[in-house]
Amino acid sequence: MSTNETRDPRTAENEFPALSANIGNQQLVDLYYSRIYSSIARLTALTDAVELRTLTDKTLQKLWTNRRLLVKEKRPGVFIFKALLQEVFRYLKKSGNTDRIQFLRRTLPVDPASYLHIIAPVQSTIYSCLLKIKKLWKIS
Repeated sequence: MSTNETRDPRTAENEFPALSANIGNQQLVDLYYSRIYSSIARLTALTDAVELRTLTDKTLQKLWTNRRLLVKEKRPGVFIFKALLQEVFRYLKKSGNTDRIQFLRRTLPVDPASYLHIIAPVQSTIYSCLLKIKKLWKIS
């Protein structure tokens, strides 16, 4: 598969090869950059290359910081995908893209507990708005 093709993020476990304990930063980038970039592009629906590079770099930085845990993983793809999802949800929350958050929440094969801390404030805001609308309808 060429680097220009997008990959299905649900197959993350098979897409990310295992690492050796003495991996260098450049090796990490070489192995995962294009896969992480294309996964983030699909998950966020972003087309801005600068934003995509920033999110990809943040994800790689997080993986590098946690490389000791990553190399011990039996399923490194799952570890990488969770790190990637955290960055994606942080970005979507920060940009106020609640529709995309809800879409991903419904479609991703990931335990919702992994990202509830990001979605909970959005849900409570939506709920309080709905209550206000309901009160307004009762008044009129």
